[in-house]
Amino acid sequence: MPQFSQPSRQPAAIGLIILAAGLSAVSARADPASDEATRQSMMADMQASAAANDRANFESQQRQQADAARYSSSGNSGSSASSSGASTSASGAGTGGYRSSGPRSVVSTYTFTIHHQESPAALVSRLKAEATAGNALSAFNLGRILYTGFDGIPRNDASARHWFGQAARLGHPGAQSQFGHMLHDGIGGPVDAAGALDWLKKSADQDDSYGQALYGFYSISAVVGDAQAPEAVGHLTRAADKGELVAQAALGTVVYALGVGAPADKTLSAHYSALAAAQGHAGSQVQLARLLLSGHGVAMDEAAGVNWLRKAAAQNDSDAMALLGQLAFTGKGMAHDNAVGALWFKRAADAGNPAAAGQWAQLLLGGDYGVAMDEAQGARYARISAEKGDANGQMTLARCYYNGNGVAVDMNQALFWFRKAAAQGDAGGQQALNDPKMVAAARAQ
Repeated sequence: MPQFSQPSRQPAAIGLIILAAGLSAVSARADPASDEATRQSMMADMQASAAANDRANFESQQRQQADAARYSSSGNSGSSASSSGASTSASGAGTGGYRSSGPRSVVSTYTFTIHHQESPAALVSRLKAEATAGNALSAFNLGRILYTGFDGIPRNDASARHWFGQAARLGHPGAQSQFGHMLHDGIGGPVDAAGALDWLKKSADQDDSYGQALYGFYSISAVVGDAQAPEAVGHLTRAADKGELVAQAALGTVVYALGVGAPADKTLSAHYSALAAAQGHAGSQVQLARLLLSGHGVAMDEAAGVNWLRKAAAQNDSDAMALLGQLAFTGKGMAHDNAVGALWFKRAADAGNPAAAGQWAQLLLGGDYGVAMDEAQGARYARISAEKGDANGQMTLARCYYNGNGVAVDMNQALFWFRKAAAQGDAGGQQALNDPKMVAAARAQ
């Protein structure tokens, strides 16, 4: 069994380590296979983004409205609100309604009317009475207030879910979108995925763009290979073309990047990723950067690709950090600087990127490229990478146990991690299983 192979001291040879499991990802992820782990990771990221986008838009709107003192909306008080984002007014009171801007969501496409004399407690009391009497808009707006908390009114997800549900049952499309979102993610109550899709479908069929976005996104993983896939992608497309961030990101980073629900299409992936990237979605910024760096689906522009990676890294995106590390080591799109590359790998590893943790472990174990050798830390980062399923990290940890780098020699542990890597198709892991020590360890079990 060969000893742990340290990085060569020749700068060009870093490619044997970094490129083998690293920079090749630039082109591989730009032309992705239907890898289940990658797909699930992308879907999980998108689900988190959907929730964060929803809450962030709402809170932004509430803060701006707070500057105008008090707000309310109800059909009974003579004011009105519009799901199209039109401004509102009230007879003899307050100002025009505030229209939000930026990424759209169910909570940013409706407006309030400002009433200077109404206290928060009076506002809630009035909306509750109107909602109980069957006013869908008041039930929706009461849910909105309770969803984020405003002006001394505490946030209460359970109550918000109740009132969004009330408005949804009264036919309010925005409430149906929000109620479906809360049911799907278990916000304010138990998860009800089937019920969520039912409500989101009702909203989508009423042409509510956020409902279309969430219905398409939540259903896409369940309809792969199913006749419903075109319907889900169709809803995503309509929502994306109306400016919905969730839909744009889903189309760019999942549907057309990974071929989920529709054939993979680099050009469309670049198109929708660019739209979502411009709205600040980190995952889309990384996907667009990969395409720009590889020239797939868009004209190659390495400088632009690096710029998008920096924007995503500023949002603590670990994939962006890992790619910046790879680019710094190879001088692709930026100056060749091993010290900078090592720093990006450490940042990505500490941000939770398993591949970067494996690369950082190799640098620590090799003690080169400006990184002080630290076998104990190298083994620790290799374990982080290995336990998250990265084959390169599993191989590195196995070698640590085989050779006693940073951990005590343990042939059983070495065998365990070589098997893990081999099961993922790693040729080195498969070859290592034929080593006499590994054969003996296997027989002893």
